[in-house]
Amino acid sequence: MTNAQSLGNKTDEIDLLLRQEKVEIGVKQARLSKQVTDHTTDGYVKLCLWNARSIRNKTTMFTEYVLEHDVDCFCVVETWLNQVDPVCIRELTLPGYSFLSTPRGASTYGGGIGALFRSEMNFQKFDMGIRKFRTFEHTCFTDPKKEVFYIVIYRPYPSSVNKLKTSEFLDDFDNFIEFVNTMSSKIVLVGDFNIHVNEPFKSDVSHFLTTIDNAGFHQHVVGPTHINGNTIDFVISRLDEDLVMNCAVDLRLSDHNVISFSVQQHKPKPKKIMVASRRLNQVLDKHAPVKNTTRSRPSNPWYNEEIHQSRRFRRKLERKWRKSRLESDRQQYITQRTVTNEMIEMSKLNFYRNELENADNKTVFKKVNGLLNRDTKVLPAHESAQELANDFASFFNNKVTTIYQDLGKDQPDLDRYDPLPERPVCVSFSEFDLLGEEDVPGDVLKALNKASTKSCLLDPVPTWFLKQNIHVFVPVITRIINESLHTGVFPDNLKHSIVTPIIKKPSLNSNDLSNFRPVSNIQFLSKLIEKQAVKSLNDHMERNNLGEKLQSAYKKAHSTETALMRVKNDIMKCISNYKSVFLVLLDLSSAFDTVNHNMLINRLQSEIEIQDDVQLYTSFDPKDPVSIAAALDNLSRCIDALKAWMRMNMLKLNDSKTEFFVTTTPHLKRSMIPVALRVGDKSICPSGSVRAIREVEERPQIIWLLLATPTLT
Repeated sequence: MTNAQSLGNKTDEIDLLLRQEKVEIGVKQARLSKQVTDHTTDGYVKLCLWNARSIRNKTTMFTEYVLEHDVDCFCVVETWLNQVDPVCIRELTLPGYSFLSTPRGASTYGGGIGALFRSEMNFQKFDMGIRKFRTFEHTCFTDPKKEVFYIVIYRPYPSSVNKLKTSEFLDDFDNFIEFVNTMSSKIVLVGDFNIHVNEPFKSDVSHFLTTIDNAGFHQHVVGPTHINGNTIDFVISRLDEDLVMNCAVDLRLSDHNVISFSVQQHKPKPKKIMVASRRLNQVLDKHAPVKNTTRSRPSNPWYNEEIHQSRRFRRKLERKWRKSRLESDRQQYITQRTVTNEMIEMSKLNFYRNELENADNKTVFKKVNGLLNRDTKVLPAHESAQELANDFASFFNNKVTTIYQDLGKDQPDLDRYDPLPERPVCVSFSEFDLLGEEDVPGDVLKALNKASTKSCLLDPVPTWFLKQNIHVFVPVITRIINESLHTGVFPDNLKHSIVTPIIKKPSLNSNDLSNFRPVSNIQFLSKLIEKQAVKSLNDHMERNNLGEKLQSAYKKAHSTETALMRVKNDIMKCISNYKSVFLVLLDLSSAFDTVNHNMLINRLQSEIEIQDDVQLYTSFDPKDPVSIAAALDNLSRCIDALKAWMRMNMLKLNDSKTEFFVTTTPHLKRSMIPVALRVGDKSICPSGSVRAIREVEERPQIIWLLLATPTLT
């Protein structure tokens, strides 16, 4: 061995000794810091970190820990949640809390990151503007003021399955921490890194600790966080910010312990919910004032005294174990924790079972939507409700105005298209059918009983009160409806509505206003007038056979299911005849908002009806390139004609939602050439599935789906 090699080996040994000494000093400083700063954290944010290793079967244990320890924000790694897990997310989301989820990849085992936090903290995901890394997952969220950025990381342990290497992770983490260090805001970095910092002599550990030291960060967790006795879950912050305090290793809820800590950040006050109620006495307007009450968190309907006492006993055993630190006391606490969790799950099961068994169909759908987390009451982050309402109003108005302006630029020439066939109107519709005022138990009573008991804030009396006193109100309601239908005038004071923005999909970004649609809640009396007018019009069309055969919307005994069955049946018939099918789905932009009333009346007079969406499909011989080209050309010309007619009638097709779908047999698939549909100056590639006819996938041995994402080229 040369002198240079000997000197190099001694230098490495000295570096390792210094590293070990530095780690020991850091442990002592952390313990001393915990003793000094172990005081009340009122006004600070209490956070927890935990590797759940699938939170699907630990929802009760997780929520009970949050409630018992009054956690403000709980970061979870290895959630094992997919893109769509509404039921599990609903179980995790306690009243007064919100949940952010970053799902794992489609082909990834394990993984997934989530964060449960108090709703008043209003955390939102933040795009850091950095690429995704193959060796670890990461997500970032922050408060509206961007006071502190929380970055959650999960790094899978290297194995022969995932083919990940520690050296690749260290290189990626070096680049990541270098980017994070350029952020001027306060940073809290937490997660499962699968680096054993309790073994500082290892080269990978030394590299990792050197990286965070050189970046000016400090790792706060002391003690084993995994069942094997290793420290692999970290809480990291900048040394000069003094941001993290009271960091401790707590209970083990999986093969990982929960890490609890506090962050010096302003903690918003609990959000209070305004509840409006009305006391009904003799004279409503005079003696029924609106009473406002506030509540911070609604109680769970399945909660009972037995669960309450079991929780109290569990807390007693936990305090006893934390004080004695005896294994026997710990086992008693774990046993009681299991008993309490089982009681809660059984109570939930019995409660929802009774609710569904004793409910009508409408209530069942409502309950099921709640259980499946289909609540659409999601709003963008905001500080002022009035400003948000104004923003929505401006956005929806500008959207329609923009469409009108775009439609008015270039009016198409309809002469080069084949005219749409018009049927002569043989029987005129001169007046609406009026209700018989003497026949009180007739149509009005039937309409009132069928109507939903939901009320609008603009209603003078609640709907349930009106139904309870139905015989008193029926003559007045009948006279109002008849007067409106007879004069052809809809009362101005009944044209007002409460507009609620509803998010189109739960997975969409709630801060983008374009992901919302306006839903109007009109007054109860307005609904009754509309229903009677529609009934008269439908009766006239049925009596005179004026209905459209292929129409499924707004038609008795028809729905989206009947349209689906018709399309599917036609496709299956073509497949049975050894042909393939091109299907195109067209969608209108804000169809009902852009309808011109004068044009609508003219179309009704000439029996041309407007639909919200249109489906076109044609069959062809997949072995004949000429037949394929002809079918594509026919579809393109048909779409061009439809677009031209719609532009003339101030309606706009939404090209971004146009879907092109191809079906054929596996045998014919091999001989079929690649296809693309021309729509205007764009070319649309086939998609792998279409939401409107997803049931076609029931027979994959017969139907072949082109597995490609819809793209515009």
